Amino acid sequence: MKIKLLTLTAWTALTLMPVAIHAQYPGQIEEMTKVKVNVPLKALSFNYSDVRLLDGPFKRAMEVDQRWLKEADVNRFLHTFRVTAGLATGAQSLGGWESLDCEVRGHTTGHLLSALSIMYASTGDEQYRTKGAELVKGLAECQQTLGKSGYLSAFPEYFIDRAIKEEIVWAPFYTLHKVYAGLLDQYCLCSNQQAMDVLLGMCDWAYNKLKPLNEAQLQGMLNSEFGGMPETLYNVYAITGNPKHKELATLFYHNSILDPLAARKDSLAGIHVNTQVPKVIGEARGYELTGNSRSATIANFFWEAVVKDHTYVTGGNSDKEIFSKPGILSDQLSENTTETCNTYNMLKLTRHLFTWDALPTYADYYERALYNHILSSQNPETGGVTYYHTLHPGSCKKFHYPFRDNTCCVGTGYENHAKYGEAIYYKTADQNGLYINLFIASVLNWKEKELTIRQETKYPDEASTQIIIDSAPETGVQMPVMLRYPSWAIDGVTVKVNGKKQHVKKVPGSYIRINRNWSKGDVITMEMPMSLHIEYMPDTKEMGAILYGPIVLAAELGKTEDPAKNPEVPALIGDFKKIDRCIQPVDGKPLTFRTVGIGQPEDVILSPLFRNYGQHYTVYFKRMIYKSTIMKKLFLLFLLAYACNAFAQIKITDRQKSTADFPLHANGKSCNIQIDAADYEVVNKVAHLFAEDIERVTGVKGTVSTSKSVQGKEAVIIGTLGHNKFIDELVKKNKLNVSSIENGWEQYVIKVLNKPFKGVDRALIIAGCDRRGTAYGTFALSEAMGVSPLYWWSDVPTKKQKALYLETSEYISKAPSIKYRGIFINDEGWGITPWAAKTFEPELGDIGPKTYAKVCELILRMKGNMLAPAMHPGSGAFNKYPENKVVADSYGIVMTSSHCEPLLFNNVTEWFKDSMGDWNYITNKDGINKVLDKRISENGPYENFYTLAMRGIHDSGLVGVSKDNEVKLMEEVLNDQRNILAKHINQDIDSIPQLFVPYKEVMDIYEKGLKVPDYVTLVWPDDNYGYLKRLSNKNEQKRKGGSGVYYHISYCGEPHDYLWINTTTPTLIYEEMRKAYDTGATRYWLLNVGDIKPGELGMKFFLDMAWDVESFNFEKTYTYEAEFLASIFGSKYENELSDIFETYYLLAFQHKPESMGWGYEWNNHHDRERIIDTDFSFINYNEAENRMEEYDRISDKSEKIWKALPKEYKAAYYELVHYPVKGAALMNKKMLVAQQNRWYARQGRAATNMLADQVKSYQDSLDYYTDQFNSLLNGKWNHMMSITPGWTGTYQNMPPIENITVAGEADMQIFIPGQDCTYGMGAVHALPCVNPYTKNNSFIELYNRGSKPFNWKATTQDNWIKLNRTTGKVNLQDRITVSVDWNKVPQGDDVVGVIELTSGNQTKKVFVPVFNPASPTVEELKGMYVEDNGCVSINAGKFHRKVENSGIKIRAIKGLGYENDCVQLGEATQNVPNMWFTNKSPKAEYDFYTFNGGNATVHVYALPLFPIDSKHDTRYGIMIDDGMVQWMTTSAKEYSSQWRLNVFRNSAISTINVNVDKPGKHTLKLICADPGMIIQKVVIDFGGMKRSYLGPNVTYIK
Repeated sequence: MKIKLLTLTAWTALTLMPVAIHAQYPGQIEEMTKVKVNVPLKALSFNYSDVRLLDGPFKRAMEVDQRWLKEADVNRFLHTFRVTAGLATGAQSLGGWESLDCEVRGHTTGHLLSALSIMYASTGDEQYRTKGAELVKGLAECQQTLGKSGYLSAFPEYFIDRAIKEEIVWAPFYTLHKVYAGLLDQYCLCSNQQAMDVLLGMCDWAYNKLKPLNEAQLQGMLNSEFGGMPETLYNVYAITGNPKHKELATLFYHNSILDPLAARKDSLAGIHVNTQVPKVIGEARGYELTGNSRSATIANFFWEAVVKDHTYVTGGNSDKEIFSKPGILSDQLSENTTETCNTYNMLKLTRHLFTWDALPTYADYYERALYNHILSSQNPETGGVTYYHTLHPGSCKKFHYPFRDNTCCVGTGYENHAKYGEAIYYKTADQNGLYINLFIASVLNWKEKELTIRQETKYPDEASTQIIIDSAPETGVQMPVMLRYPSWAIDGVTVKVNGKKQHVKKVPGSYIRINRNWSKGDVITMEMPMSLHIEYMPDTKEMGAILYGPIVLAAELGKTEDPAKNPEVPALIGDFKKIDRCIQPVDGKPLTFRTVGIGQPEDVILSPLFRNYGQHYTVYFKRMIYKSTIMKKLFLLFLLAYACNAFAQIKITDRQKSTADFPLHANGKSCNIQIDAADYEVVNKVAHLFAEDIERVTGVKGTVSTSKSVQGKEAVIIGTLGHNKFIDELVKKNKLNVSSIENGWEQYVIKVLNKPFKGVDRALIIAGCDRRGTAYGTFALSEAMGVSPLYWWSDVPTKKQKALYLETSEYISKAPSIKYRGIFINDEGWGITPWAAKTFEPELGDIGPKTYAKVCELILRMKGNMLAPAMHPGSGAFNKYPENKVVADSYGIVMTSSHCEPLLFNNVTEWFKDSMGDWNYITNKDGINKVLDKRISENGPYENFYTLAMRGIHDSGLVGVSKDNEVKLMEEVLNDQRNILAKHINQDIDSIPQLFVPYKEVMDIYEKGLKVPDYVTLVWPDDNYGYLKRLSNKNEQKRKGGSGVYYHISYCGEPHDYLWINTTTPTLIYEEMRKAYDTGATRYWLLNVGDIKPGELGMKFFLDMAWDVESFNFEKTYTYEAEFLASIFGSKYENELSDIFETYYLLAFQHKPESMGWGYEWNNHHDRERIIDTDFSFINYNEAENRMEEYDRISDKSEKIWKALPKEYKAAYYELVHYPVKGAALMNKKMLVAQQNRWYARQGRAATNMLADQVKSYQDSLDYYTDQFNSLLNGKWNHMMSITPGWTGTYQNMPPIENITVAGEADMQIFIPGQDCTYGMGAVHALPCVNPYTKNNSFIELYNRGSKPFNWKATTQDNWIKLNRTTGKVNLQDRITVSVDWNKVPQGDDVVGVIELTSGNQTKKVFVPVFNPASPTVEELKGMYVEDNGCVSINAGKFHRKVENSGIKIRAIKGLGYENDCVQLGEATQNVPNMWFTNKSPKAEYDFYTFNGGNATVHVYALPLFPIDSKHDTRYGIMIDDGMVQWMTTSAKEYSSQWRLNVFRNSAISTINVNVDKPGKHTLKLICADPGMIIQKVVIDFGGMKRSYLGPNVTYIK
């Protein structure tokens, strides 16, 4: 090449003799590297050229791969590179992922470079080296044409710019990494100097591109997949020794993924697998070259977590390319299991780890994955390779092909089958011993030892191998040989040397060490009998796979005449304690077995999965208990996952995979639906809705019949036990077993029966134990076929299908976790009320039966069963319209009422003082009881849950009674109301559902000793802000009536309303409701959901959790909404939706949009909100601007998704996602920019009026987006959405803004971050001090106070000060970014630089203070929190250590807190530990480093939780090192000033003074006192903490 792309020195040293080795693993290319491995090792790798394969399955697979490599046309692989460079192409482009319209084009070229290199090294065949050289030459021409930057790719450079800007682009650095790695392999394995020249040019380009980026930009960019960039760059660094290559590698450190791994936390669930494994490989290589133990921790923990908790029996991992929850695999068996690229990379990581520790565990895993995934991934006839190596029951391997598909796994396939010789042998670290890990026929030429070792074996067909010394020095070689004793060889092994049996002391999963002087002709023989065994799923003993030794066996299920149509999967029935008795070998067929007498309907053949191609198969079988009326014993039934069994998930598909699948719609015809006219009305309604649901999916409505006999050859029978004659007849004749749901609560059975009645071939039975059980079973099918519960309320579209088949032949539901669960419509008058009155029921002009029908259907579809209706003055009372209760009952909905509505009576609009007197129980008891009596006489026949209560009118307090007599009066009220119930309802009074809510002042009455009857349910309320005020203590948990919860996600009241959009984070809901559940609140859960819209997501989460609490945990909760929304709008948006909602809830948790005006409501006689400045600072920590930028980021991301969606999805997305996100962003920007405007006005800035205009535009935009919401779908939701809810709020109005008159002349002024006071404090401008630990940048803001522009110039004499600009012209204002070159800045504790700013005659100096001590170094403080500008800021969710006991566990919680992480100090239900022995107390510990000592102030930000019950407090301890412990509490009485402040900011901030004895390393300890406390953040202030809302940014050193 003529063009010089580098400025590096001494490159002549890179022109070396051919070295046939691979630049990856310790022990390789040592003579070529300037940077040596810097850590202790146990083993070293051999070179590819040292090992040659002999005949066997692996050599044959390699030969098939060679056909593709030989056929590869170099010009086709250069096509897209040449197009990008503007060169003539000369050949047709490749297809698939290499086509010109695919953004990852070019990756296969990189794979090919590597594969050609490896194949040359593995075979010595020059044609592979020659072809690789041609490819490199073509790439060099493209690079030269593209210019001097060194950039080279098959796509334009702006793809990289898009990744940096976090715009949607498909993994450009992943694609580049393959080219980088391929060029490196060409250099290392083929001695291609030109490849290294091109590669170094690309490295220069990447360094120059990425080095200027700040940390936020880098981390944002790294959210896009970048493959093995860090690994490859570390390998380049090892060769060149150039520190910038090491630095470039470190730029690819992805905090959000790698930091949890460094803390040994498995946070992998839900993320893309193959994006992450290469990051960890990079850390492994970085550890080897730098000795950074943190990187080793990441690599070791990741491998352990993945192999233990995320890996299938084949050694592969992932379903649909993502990690499952740890240890949860049994429900992750789709067609898209185990991406081959994942295993390719896991084996790379395994090779690194083996060299570190030489553990046989690594070799066992390597063997398992090599045979059962990598070898199995290739079609031995055609050479095609699998993308997904599917484990889906009854599926088959689907192969991708080179030149046509060119997916990522095609590229790794090129490499996989070229490098089978790489891990058979290793040498010991002292190079004086040999590990034999794999039993593959091969020859090892150990040049340094003058040894040739041949391994002859027909393994795994024969369970033995021979190791033969073909050549050795005449004197022999004294050394140990370590033979792997496989962990699966449980029947022992036999080892002989030269025919003499060796005494084997070892056990399976170890190495057998034979140390002797080895001579030519020596022979080691090893026999290792295999046996059949079952390996169960990690999460259940009910599902397992069958192996023979390490070989996974698959049941052969027939040829793949139609790969898309899976066959019926047979069952295996029998006692598998002695598996060899029921599974026997097939003579003449190695590794092949037949089931004997246990197959149903026939026995099956089991053969190695790696030999299965061209036919369907199954690997996993499900075990369940099988009961027979004849057999008394229990049997084990192995069935395929997702096959038909009572515990399978309900699965409906659009094609028939088995004759057992039941057609709901086929051949243009929908099913007949049979009900009994004598059944409940809700069954009739649901049956017709189900028929409509089928029409929503297929376009053809099902037919509902109430005839006296079942119609048709196939029918769906829907009914309730004891109320459907067809189902009762089937039960009576023992054709339908309902024993599991009899006498149950809201349970159902779904069962397909053959020949249920004469003339009926098959029937699908949906049988409920009660009326709602029947409804839930029916709607479960609706949801399974794609009809969302939100199809009407949120306009979620239904995906059209041409056919519907039910695959699940039997399903039995569990009883719900919470018996009564529902919603309260908090109709304050600005959402559902005007919408119903003006849009949906204009003929009534109110919320009436038509509206309640839709509400009840929604509740039922969401598996709720209860409704507290609208009750505010703006709407008519529920019972004003008699048809309302009939409608509710027709949907099976239980009616209840709010805390202030006794016995279903709404005293707001149903009590008339003029005719009824005062609502005063002291003076008008008879009058009050008269109306209550009448209400129960009318409503008693229906299903209700009655509120026993007495408060004032509406939501006011009890009237007419002194404090001393409150308890007596309330006990009288409870007794009187129970007597009314007993009078009209003919059943035992204690069996009638009744509740009592200690809400607001009633809690005080209860705590005074009020005796609530034992069978009355205590319903504990939250404080209206999501924090439960208390729960049942041990004695209350014994009450017969149990307990429940009344919870808010919408509220009108002090200190401020939040009624507009749903912002309550699901994690908080889960934490509080799970706490309630664990204290016995299992009878009643009621959610205040406001106007339903836009609270649908919160409502669904709440009711889903109430249905099955145990299926939720913190991890599932955190991803719940994104997963649900991705199921609607497409899985490709899941990551974006996850980011949007994580940020949306984080920002709202910090402060709700409705209260961004910062004024309290009902604060004093001025009850209306007064807008003031927020506590978010524009001066310190860039707090306000960061908040606005985050809102801009997620609203822009949301808008892109909305615009990209098909038309039919836009309304649903707007309602569920875009309006809340955009609205919150605009509300925040309106208030914050108004605050900025008022601040600018005080400074006299010329930009003041511009900001005033921006505020007006945000106000107008809020109106615009709200109008757009109300205009959706031709005005379906007109009048539903309003930004003016609340009686006293003013946040919906224009905030105060100021306009000023600007003087004529230019006037340059300077703003410096951190300067809270600019008057009366002197005129020195000093930036915040910077240090090499946090490496924060800063800025200088130049602003104009005149109407004319000014020119400016910035100069500095300090060469370590970097300015992004040095000149400019300012009309309004401008910023100069100030950073430090840490390679140039002098060392010292008080380094100060100076920047001079001049404009005309004005000169201003800005000082740049730097704290750059010689010690400690950055490396020494990595992984610690550090003092920065006088503060240590700690993210409490990221602790270094924890101390636990058997009951109290310390847990990091994602999705709560100012930093989106919290620590929970035990679960609230645990006992209080001994607080005296703090050395033994459960605690979280945080290491931090200070440069100051002495007095410090500690600020602890905790969740404002209440004590769990009246017997507890909310204490936690703070201790530094072994100093004095200080006990803090979050307790604050509801409606106290402290409580108002706490809930307003979602944080109870405690402040104490401590003593830190001296500078240096210390440990902060958060100690558990009352379990359940949740801490968000801790700031240790040595005097530098500035005014702000969130506190200083976290000062953690990565």
